Amino acid sequence: ALLIIGLPNGPTAHFKLSRLVLRKDIK
Repeated sequence: ALLIIGLPNGPTAHFKLSRLVLRKDIK
């Protein structure tokens, strides 16, 4: 997840991916 922060997409993309991962984790 930390690697995503380094991408040019910015923290917004990281936040979206984090939410998706959390959703999968909950399920």
